[in-house]
Amino acid sequence: MGPVGAVPVIEFWAATLFFRRYPSPDVPCRPPHCEARREEVLPLLTAYRVFAYITGVGLILLCASCVAWYGFGKAEIAVAIVGTIHGWAYMVYVVLAFSVGNKLGWPIKKMAFVILAGTIPTCSFIAERKVMRQIDEQLDEVGDQQLAKV
Repeated sequence: MGPVGAVPVIEFWAATLFFRRYPSPDVPCRPPHCEARREEVLPLLTAYRVFAYITGVGLILLCASCVAWYGFGKAEIAVAIVGTIHGWAYMVYVVLAFSVGNKLGWPIKKMAFVILAGTIPTCSFIAERKVMRQIDEQLDEVGDQQLAKV
């Protein structure tokens, strides 16, 4: 393998982009920087979960406010307030989802789907549960591998 630094990461991304089904045997299955332990990722995961719920609830409230405003001419102030809160919360959600995905070595497609889940009402709740289940499995595998190395 190449020297320590960006070369192994570049080799990994090149292998996953151009040789999706048959990566080179010299390139690891996961980038070297994503061997995360549960203790390292736990605060980031907690923040991700909180903002996934805030984003989901904010989007549902924003949709209800928009229906009230456009349908009945009421709640113009609620749309402005809830829309602003949801917008800022969504930006934090995007940063946290990207950080979690980068830390755990997710493919770009998975990160994009998780980030876009915050734009569809109730989808952020579903994505959060699915992602947390997958993260628990991934961290359990990494923990087992690290215990086996000791």
